Amino acid sequence: MSLQHTFAALADPTRQAIVALLARGEATVNELAAPFPISQPAISRHLKVLEKAGLIERRVDGPRRPCRLVRSALDPIDEWLEMLRKGVEANYNRLDALLAAAADQGPQRTDETKTNTTLNEHNLKRTQTMSNESTTTMNKLEITRKSPNVAVITRRFGASPERVYDAHVKKELIAQWVLGPDGWSMPVCEVDARPGGSIRYEWRNDADGSGFSLTGEFEVLERPHRIVHVERMHLPDTTPDNHVETTFEPDGDGTLLTMRMTVPSAEVLEAMLATGMTDGMELSFQRLEGIV
Repeated sequence: MSLQHTFAALADPTRQAIVALLARGEATVNELAAPFPISQPAISRHLKVLEKAGLIERRVDGPRRPCRLVRSALDPIDEWLEMLRKGVEANYNRLDALLAAAADQGPQRTDETKTNTTLNEHNLKRTQTMSNESTTTMNKLEITRKSPNVAVITRRFGASPERVYDAHVKKELIAQWVLGPDGWSMPVCEVDARPGGSIRYEWRNDADGSGFSLTGEFEVLERPHRIVHVERMHLPDTTPDNHVETTFEPDGDGTLLTMRMTVPSAEVLEAMLATGMTDGMELSFQRLEGIV
């Protein structure tokens, strides 16, 4: 079964709760229906959806027909999230390196240490004021859970908003840092940076020739302030759309980047965060600093 069918089956909150219950062990329809304020036939319909998606199965135990999770059905989700984590990690490492290289060539390099110190202090103060939200800080990167299916990432760069913005829309810059893990290349990098314009990246494993791709569309481009786009992965199964809004605000001598990601459900977001993707994003942002 494809990832699209899996995510569609898990999009309903009741089915998410049923899967959580079955994670504790197998259960009958009556046992699963007990915690819910809906009828047993309604629970049975939800179970049929999960069964059709390959997420659960039933076995015969005398008069009982308990349901249980199909462990292998979760493997494609794990593989997809691991691919995202590795890709983000490698990409932001290159991005930071590119930003750092560009800073070496400009006058702002002399103030880099002072700027980074100030920004790190600001990050700490900002984290302390966010006690009412779920926030994780990774060095210069901060990721905050704004709602069950929305995460906001912030990162500061020692370069102007114009430079950081351009690194996200100019294909000659993107091709230098959005390359995925080591050993991968990007033979296709197509970016039509205008509202309604398309995005297409194709990555290839140089060792075995395997690959995957990303497609998307720009919705808003306001240089150097804001980019809104929609993206999806092809693994080859197509993942649900991820809506991303990225803003670039002046912050002293540098830029505050804020990326708001909206995914289909709370469970998808929780699984993404559990992979350690913030580590990868911080490394990728370090690559960005090398080119701006």
